[in-house]
Amino acid sequence: MNDKNLELREVYIKAALQHQKGNLEVAENLYKKILEKLPDHINSQCNLGGLYAQMGKTEKAMPLLQNVLQIEPNNVNANSNLGVVFTKLIEYQKAINCHKKVLQIEPNNADAYNNLGINYKQLGETDLAKSYLYKAIEINPNHANAYNNLGTLLKSLGEHEKAISALKKALEIEPNFFKAQANLANTYLDQQK
Repeated sequence: MNDKNLELREVYIKAALQHQKGNLEVAENLYKKILEKLPDHINSQCNLGGLYAQMGKTEKAMPLLQNVLQIEPNNVNANSNLGVVFTKLIEYQKAINCHKKVLQIEPNNADAYNNLGINYKQLGETDLAKSYLYKAIEINPNHANAYNNLGTLLKSLGEHEKAISALKKALEIEPNFFKAQANLANTYLDQQK
């Protein structure tokens, strides 16, 4: 391995770590640095697309992820991230197609089941949403996001006790999960009415 490739590999590892820590601007700059030198670096394109999806920059995420999928149609991360982009664009059926593609590749992908639950909830198909969220939790009993999403779904259905239980479980797994804290407080308030 030459020095240039070793240096870029180190930059990629730093970018991925910063991304994981939530330092999105730092990660963005590092991914861009890699792509300046290696424009076809699939992992950097995919991760930068996912980062843009997180940041709500769908217009930047879409071409990167679509490019990855032209080269690697079965890339799980690109399909998943593109599903997130479509969700943000309120194109739920396209998002569902992406997440179902993930499940064709990885049938036990808890995140894909969670994302399907979110999309079906948005489409008003609450029974289907509930079944996908329960499947995410069955696969990964420590999936705080799935418990949070299940809690908000159950609250919307008027099932306050079950919603509270799910939200408490999300907080048991991830005590500093702000969304779950807020959803739990709102559920208690809604229950008081």
